[in-house]
Amino acid sequence: MGSALAINIQDLEKARAEGKTKVFALGYDEAFERVIKVLQDGGYTVFRSNKDQRYIVAMGFPKQIDTTRVGIFFDPMADGRTKITLSCLSSLCLSKAEAAIFGGLAG
Repeated sequence: MGSALAINIQDLEKARAEGKTKVFALGYDEAFERVIKVLQDGGYTVFRSNKDQRYIVAMGFPKQIDTTRVGIFFDPMADGRTKITLSCLSSLCLSKAEAAIFGGLAG
């Protein structure tokens, strides 16, 4: 079962190249915790998260199949900011995730 879970995140990792990226003036720990809070406050499901490996997988975006996953990847930057990349195999879900997560962090 471990390899199946690895494959689950692998497709989202590959989709990062076509994902949505934004840099936030937040340190990594704060960025990670704030994204978790935005997801919980929005009623989304945190399917998997791994702070050491710098990712969260979320589900439950409006009008999506319940199992449509969004990968949220964190890249701490040397200047104390954090680059966050969202990836999803559904472009429609990706735009909804972008509005919810990036909008929630900006607000």
